[in-house]
Amino acid sequence: MLAVFFFAFACQKNKEPYPVQIQNAEKIMLKEPAKALSMLDSVRTTIKNQPVETQRYYDLLLFRVNDMCYIPHKSNDTIQKCITYYTKHCDNDKLMAAYYCMGCFYRDKKIL
Repeated sequence: MLAVFFFAFACQKNKEPYPVQIQNAEKIMLKEPAKALSMLDSVRTTIKNQPVETQRYYDLLLFRVNDMCYIPHKSNDTIQKCITYYTKHCDNDKLMAAYYCMGCFYRDKKIL
């Protein structure tokens, strides 16, 4: 019983809300990816001062929005960090999105 409680506690998600620019970019990225990209770019310099959870989510959204804007990805390093982070923190929804992004990277590089 104690192990179940520990596992549930270990897999708790961040309760802190993301910065407003990130939340707004997420809301519009499907309809207006260029505008979402601009919103994410506006917080690029301040994102390093945010919690790691926020940094990884920013990386995930930025990767997705770049893909929607047909901007090629030079590396899969940031999406690998996201996969590692979301695996460790039991966030299956974001982990699934990160694996999708990894597939987009491989598609663009014609590796698959």
